[in-house]
Amino acid sequence: MKRYEVGILIIILFSTLFANANMLESASYRVEHVAGVWQSGYLDGPVKGALFHGTNIAKDKKGNIYVMDGTRIRIISNGRVWTLAGNGIRGFKDGHADGAMFNVGGRGYNYCNIGIDSRGNIYIPDGYNSRIRKIFKKNDGTWWVETYAGGGMERLKPGSIGRAKKNAISNPVSLAVDSFDNVWTEGFSCIYKITPSGEVFCYKNIAGNVVNMQADKIGNVYLLVRENWASHYWRVTQDGMIERVAGLTEKEVNQIRKEKIPLPVDGPALAATFWSHSTLAVTPDGKIIYGGNGDEHVLRRIKDGKSMTLFKEGWKEEKKDRRNGWFIGGPILADDEKTVYLLGNNPPEFLRFRRIVPEE
Repeated sequence: MKRYEVGILIIILFSTLFANANMLESASYRVEHVAGVWQSGYLDGPVKGALFHGTNIAKDKKGNIYVMDGTRIRIISNGRVWTLAGNGIRGFKDGHADGAMFNVGGRGYNYCNIGIDSRGNIYIPDGYNSRIRKIFKKNDGTWWVETYAGGGMERLKPGSIGRAKKNAISNPVSLAVDSFDNVWTEGFSCIYKITPSGEVFCYKNIAGNVVNMQADKIGNVYLLVRENWASHYWRVTQDGMIERVAGLTEKEVNQIRKEKIPLPVDGPALAATFWSHSTLAVTPDGKIIYGGNGDEHVLRRIKDGKSMTLFKEGWKEEKKDRRNGWFIGGPILADDEKTVYLLGNNPPEFLRFRRIVPEE
């Protein structure tokens, strides 16, 4: 980076630091309980008493919520929770959903995305099995699990094209399904787009260590990249064009700050600093990105090229409650600008889903 560019970044950062006091949004939000209780375990049944260890959710067109819960995929529907797939044992097994086995996670991150296509098929990145798994309903009404991508010997290079089941995917932890039913994931040096016909496109990953991924409804995919002390957000178009939309990289932060740990800074999105975010949520129109979790314990919003910290007085009280360690929770799904689902990033915070809704 040239000397004058460093100077510009310093001016932006210091101006936003002084403005931070006014960047807290004072609008009132109410927090609603969606599912789970402050108790570890596994229990289906009424939604408020169900036991979870969830890591992400997705919603289908009917409003059913699908939960990625360790070795199981569960559904929240009509006030109840039931298990869709997984027998609770880590491993690898395709076939009938009840007996299927998964081994998700990897690279030190527990956040495993879950995606749903227009036909209601469910996709997850099965990290330690280095595969993308598909959960679908057969004509007889039973649910089955199959390997959708990965497990092969081909290792694609950026710019190349392959076949889903012949390709090797290394330890995927993030996934998104776009509005064209393409399944996106990452591995090696690629951002992969897997088409419904089974073609795999490898786009060069210039973003970095992708730990979370979501798609909007107009064909774009958003990436959350996490480094040791900095996180940043990227957008990928259908033809693989990747651009950063928010956050300084760790290298950029280190060039302008002497402190090892960067302070969270709002303001212009591309000059903002985000500290070890783990989760993101994108509104269907792609106009708003919500980020959070990690070590900030706040909810950040990126809109119209600016970052803002959402604030609610009630969250201060919960932050003091070390017994449950909730610390706000990070965004995992945005129905729209008004409703955002939250989930914590460390046990026991996996145990309950909540959502924030602005009060009228």
